[in-house]
Parts: sequence; C-alpha cells; structure tokens
Amino acid sequence: MLSRLGAVEPDPDDEHGVGVIPRKAHLLEKAHDVLVEALATVDKI
Repeated sequence: MLSRLGAVEPDPDDEHGVGVIPRKAHLLEKAHDVLVEALATVDKI
C-alpha cells in the first residue's frame, strides 16, 4: 500500500500539485487501518 504513494501523480491542471494530498492521505489512512487491525490481531494471540 505504501509503495503506491510514489505513484500518485498530480493532475495536469493542478499547477502546484496539491491535489495529490487528499489521495495520499487516503492511502495513508488505509495503511494505518490495516496496521491497527494487524496489531490488534497479534495482541489477541
């Protein structure tokens, strides 16, 4: 999941590239959720 962060490209009309921030934030949130779930599973073992 985190390896996809570098592949997020700004839209051609996005002069400063700020449009990638919400997309990267979404990927980071998903990665966080996966990590939290994995850690919760390990704690149950």
